[in-house]
Amino acid sequence: MRPRFLVLLTWVRDEPERDEVHRPERTIEAIGAVDRDAAHELFRAMCALPAVRAGKQRAKVVDLAGGDDWEPGSWIAPLVTAETRKALRRIGMRRRHSWK
Repeated sequence: MRPRFLVLLTWVRDEPERDEVHRPERTIEAIGAVDRDAAHELFRAMCALPAVRAGKQRAKVVDLAGGDDWEPGSWIAPLVTAETRKALRRIGMRRRHSWK
């Protein structure tokens, strides 16, 4: 079963404004989760890490489906940046449609 959520652990940059579309934070770890509960458990576990609690790393959940139903087809996932593409490739995720 393909993951619907991507749980990311990233390094925090010392910049006043975050721009995740043009300059996403560097990904340390990316884990795919099939449902919201699994993504939430992974997110909570990452938030308990000492580096996240100290503000040096950030945990994120990206909803790859963009809605409550997974409907593959002409839809393209929101917020799929170059870093997210690399993370998806690392976990073996492939799509029929372009991520551009």
